[in-house]
Amino acid sequence: IFNEGGFVRGTNMVVRLEGKEFIFDTQTCALKGYHNIENMLASLTAVLLVKNDAAALESYKKTLATFEALAHRVQKIHTWHGIDFYDDSKATNVGAVVMALASFERPVILIAGGRDKQGDYAPLKGLVHHKVKKLFLLGEAKRIIETALKDQTSIELVEDMKGAVQKSVQTARTNDVVLLSPACSSYDQYHNYKERGDDFKKWVHYFCEQT
Repeated sequence: IFNEGGFVRGTNMVVRLEGKEFIFDTQTCALKGYHNIENMLASLTAVLLVKNDAAALESYKKTLATFEALAHRVQKIHTWHGIDFYDDSKATNVGAVVMALASFERPVILIAGGRDKQGDYAPLKGLVHHKVKKLFLLGEAKRIIETALKDQTSIELVEDMKGAVQKSVQTARTNDVVLLSPACSSYDQYHNYKERGDDFKKWVHYFCEQT
């Protein structure tokens, strides 16, 4: 039981101060990811201690709905026919992908793979089974990840980002999320994660415009 402070209850961020609760729906926040929720809760607690009247609350909610993520960190890059596309190319390890997937309540089409970092993909089990409707794998690690997650969801191997995005756009339906969250480094096909994220963004816009 929390007496004071910030915590998560369901899909809401709750800040309790002097017995009064201030509730903010994470589903309306522009930022996704549990790491961002932790930061938002800390910020909300600080500003609510200073001011928490109706006008201030409305201002805080507007800020949460419009504040953009840093590039390539669960960054929403496009919406098309009710499908949201997120670039999380910075997620070069399994733990980062776990945090990203845990942030979404909607069905996820996940694009993953790259150069294997000798990590354990087992922590993705369960989350992938419950949240990922389709997994597209690319890069040097694709068969390693396929072996680790073969019983968790529908998996398809692709050659490159172009193929992954094209098939994701064809597969996605209204209310789905298409998420690039590789769990691997980018060095098999790109110079860095930024270049990988930019390539993802390029093909998202291309295939959404073509379809």
